[in-house]
Amino acid sequence: KFWLLAGLGIMLDGFDFFIIGVASPLIQQDFGINAWEKGLVSSAAIVGAMVGAAFLGPLGDKLGRARIFKYDLIMFVVFSVGCMLAPEIWSLILFRFLLGIAIGLDYPIAASYLAEVLPQKNRGRWLVSAFSLQAVGIMLGALVGVGGLLILPDVTSWRWMLGFGIIPALVIIVLRRGVPESPRWLAQNRSEEHTS
Repeated sequence: KFWLLAGLGIMLDGFDFFIIGVASPLIQQDFGINAWEKGLVSSAAIVGAMVGAAFLGPLGDKLGRARIFKYDLIMFVVFSVGCMLAPEIWSLILFRFLLGIAIGLDYPIAASYLAEVLPQKNRGRWLVSAFSLQAVGIMLGALVGVGGLLILPDVTSWRWMLGFGIIPALVIIVLRRGVPESPRWLAQNRSEEHTS
């Protein structure tokens, strides 16, 4: 169960990183942007993910894995709505960057949480297999991209493509509600409280 709940977040990240590649030609046509701006749209979430992993990932050490596990997907939903409703290109780039921060926050938290709750035997195999679910997200992105173009063959269908990730994110938020805190994190922080 813990493996699946962590892996589903990684799958969602794979979906988002892929779907922007399908949506960006439509965004370019809809907003009339140049190649440089199109590149910013495509790379904003990746840059945001690096920022989120590097600077916000350590929040899990301070606030707890389970708490961040929930908040990062709430951020994902909020910023996905922002992307979907973006009125012009620069607000879209900003929301894509903020969405990337949420994605970048999920990676180190998922890895830390799994490393702390999985049994030592075959832990490495379980961790690698969780991150391989990103490929499932990429396939989902391909299906949503093709399906979106077939159902709504319009230049504005990029909005629905970017917004589709909200649906699985909300499901994962509900499923993650009952996730307990990592026993190792609890033990470490209780011992620090006693020593301080």
